[in-house]
Amino acid sequence: MSSDGRFISYITDTPDTDAGNQPIARISVYDLDGGSYRIAGTIKGSASFLIRDSDLSADGRFLIVSGGGGLPPDKVKVFEWNGTDYVIKGSQIVKEELSGFGRSGVAINETGDIVAIAALTASKSDSSSSEAYGAITIFEWDSNLNDWKQKGSTIWGDEAGDALGVNISL
Repeated sequence: MSSDGRFISYITDTPDTDAGNQPIARISVYDLDGGSYRIAGTIKGSASFLIRDSDLSADGRFLIVSGGGGLPPDKVKVFEWNGTDYVIKGSQIVKEELSGFGRSGVAINETGDIVAIAALTASKSDSSSSEAYGAITIFEWDSNLNDWKQKGSTIWGDEAGDALGVNISL
C-alpha cells in the first residue's frame, strides 16, 4: 500500500488457460479515485515468470515484482505508473550467482530509485557448503544508463543456515 492509502496492491492466484489451468499469480493495483478504488493496473505472471513477492513505493508510482520460472536465475522487474498503467522501468534484474534470488522478498524505497532483493536460499559460490546463507542485493536506478545498477557488494549471511533475507524493507 502507498503511504497515503491511495494505491493498494495484492497478489492472487488464478487459473491460466495458457498454462494448462495451473494457478498463475497476478498483481492487481487499485487507485483511490473520487472516493472509490478502481483498477489501475494488473501485472500478470506466466509459466516463465511466477510472481512471488511485490512492494509499492510510498507514493504508489513504483511497483517491484519478483518471480521466476521455478529454476534460477529468478528475475525482478520494476514498474512505473504512467498515469494510466504500470510500465516496466529499465531491464529486468537477474543475478545468476544467487540461487533462490527473489524468493524471500523485495523492497523499494520511497522514491522508487533504490530496490533491495533478498534471496533466502542463496548459497555462497565460494563456500564448500551448499547450505543457505541468504543474501541481500541493493540496486539503484542509474539515469545515465537508464537502467538498474548494483549498489555496493552483495550482503551475505554470516554463517551457513542464517537464511539472511527473511524480511527486508527500505
